[in-house]
Amino acid sequence: FLLVAGPFDRLTRPGLGIVGEARGDDPDDAVLAIARDAARSAVAGDWCTIGGLAGGFADGVEAAAMSAAFEAGGTALGVAAEGILRASRTADLRRHVHEGHLCIVSPYAPDARSSAASAAGRTKVVYALARLTFVVACDRSAPVASEATDAIEGRYGVVAVWSGAGAPPGNRMLIERGASAVTALPQLFDVDTSVPPYPP
Repeated sequence: FLLVAGPFDRLTRPGLGIVGEARGDDPDDAVLAIARDAARSAVAGDWCTIGGLAGGFADGVEAAAMSAAFEAGGTALGVAAEGILRASRTADLRRHVHEGHLCIVSPYAPDARSSAASAAGRTKVVYALARLTFVVACDRSAPVASEATDAIEGRYGVVAVWSGAGAPPGNRMLIERGASAVTALPQLFDVDTSVPPYPP
């Protein structure tokens, strides 16, 4: 089950999940710039941007992507790592929901608190809801790599990964495991999303 706050039609539109690990909080960081550009590309293609929420906007890549989608006049689907009653206490989230820019979903009880386990579960929902999930940057030993691998092996999400300029070494590992390599953002929308292209 998913509990939903906001415009339901976001759940029926094609969505681009954008996840990854930023290597700093510099707004000019190359990883964050790719995430923002990917979100703008999604808006241009009339796709919804999908990302995780934790205590409001998640830090780094997902926050950068959703903010860029809003700035470009698009919409986002935010998957909370806590119950929607807790998530909706954040003023920015409430404002975006009321303005019709954001739909919040959560698989957890309305007043549930965020935890490491719920954050991992939230990410599974991001992959499952997205038509395609784009991994901007990952480290071999970090959760993003493990979560993307689970989606590939579990066949519950189609995964693409950045392999253009500035791609960290961990991204190559996901390509070896079956993710589609993307060297230029227009290629995102050429990825076959009809069936996860992974071996059983």
